[in-house]
Amino acid sequence: MKLIYFALCLLVSLGSSCKNKNPNLSKDELFSEMEQVSEVEVADTSSVMTEGHVPPAGIRYAAKLDRSEPLIHLDIEAALRNVRPVKLSDFGKEIVYHRIGVFEHGIDASFTPAEDGYLVICAEGLWWLDKNLRKDKLLIKNDVEFMSSGDFEGYSPHSMLKSYDYDPSSRSVYCQFFLEDKKNKSFVMYTSRIPLAELRQRSSPMDLNDLPKWLKTNDEPNVFARIARVFTVKNGFALYRESLNALYTFAANGDTLCYFAPGSGEFKAMKGTIRNAESSDLYKYKGQECFRLAYTDTLFRILDVSTFRPAYKIDFGTHQATRAEGLNPAVDLSDKYLVHNLTETDDYLFLSLTQNHDCPNTRNAGTVKFFQVIYNKKNGELYSFVDKTKKTVPGLIPNDLDGGIGYWPKIQMNGQPYMLLIGRALKRAVPADRLSKIPALQGLEDKEMVLITVR
Repeated sequence: MKLIYFALCLLVSLGSSCKNKNPNLSKDELFSEMEQVSEVEVADTSSVMTEGHVPPAGIRYAAKLDRSEPLIHLDIEAALRNVRPVKLSDFGKEIVYHRIGVFEHGIDASFTPAEDGYLVICAEGLWWLDKNLRKDKLLIKNDVEFMSSGDFEGYSPHSMLKSYDYDPSSRSVYCQFFLEDKKNKSFVMYTSRIPLAELRQRSSPMDLNDLPKWLKTNDEPNVFARIARVFTVKNGFALYRESLNALYTFAANGDTLCYFAPGSGEFKAMKGTIRNAESSDLYKYKGQECFRLAYTDTLFRILDVSTFRPAYKIDFGTHQATRAEGLNPAVDLSDKYLVHNLTETDDYLFLSLTQNHDCPNTRNAGTVKFFQVIYNKKNGELYSFVDKTKKTVPGLIPNDLDGGIGYWPKIQMNGQPYMLLIGRALKRAVPADRLSKIPALQGLEDKEMVLITVR
């Protein structure tokens, strides 16, 4: 699935656009110079970060690649020629609907198993779901002003949890959040950690101002463009920095350890507007963080704070877009393939691709094409399918199990595929006579969130 974090600005729209404003800054202006040093063994990271901690300058360890396992080559052009019919019964015997509960402002597709339940983020904050994936308790509360007009819905944040991850070794939640600095009319970003038990035992949601303020981001003028997500890795944690399309890893006490930016290219200042034609993919699989940076072709597994194992090469051939091409709205991408979403399960790798940049303008003009590619881990087959009912939106696997909505997983938990939908979308997609024959969906509310899996 796609990056599991909220992309925020002063006013956050739930819609999408083809271009985004960006300051005319060079790479050097974005980040202070960092010194690369020789590879050494990882130091002890058992110490805990203290409030107000400022990490030492420079990078301590050079990134290294672990090639102990073979790299799996995915020839996308060959897969697009190998078109075959598919149906949902090819992937499981039954479809299961988990009715999570009503969320007034929706939820993000960032479900994280934790102890005897699950964590999920939304505009309201961080929610706890029970073992049956039912809405249970709001753990951390955001300070946001919600607004709507017709089909538009958005919010203006004052303090907000931007991303999170659960660390089973410390049984804690790593949080990345920002607080409004009214005096300077800006925001300050913090990275912190808090025991999950402390959050669950509270009688009311924790305010972000009450979280410990450990790693402070105060040297970057626009924190929204600098840091996109926090996640845990062996012996520490990591931050994905969107402006450099790179990863930084840290010890548990907040010391900067390693910098890794495989083939992402230099950031070059651009005047006017930019677009973001492709996003990075970051997800956990079997307790291990995995990632593919935008405009690159390799999916890595993170073994520890400085060791990265290449797992898959997504080969677009001559159709691979560079980062410079993807960011520049003047560049024609009609002959380029881009990753729309990626989901890895125990049995399959699901790839939704586009030819050309996907945005409202290209959809309305009919100039973007969607392709669904599937890699079967069990037998090594790589193929694609065409959903003829979907011409300007991503395709779905036809549902021959219960006659309900078509299926395409964008979430993976415990190695299994899931798809998240809101009640009103299900009602629109499935005719009433068919919907009435699905017992698990009777009495479905418009704002009720439903998590769907096939097994």
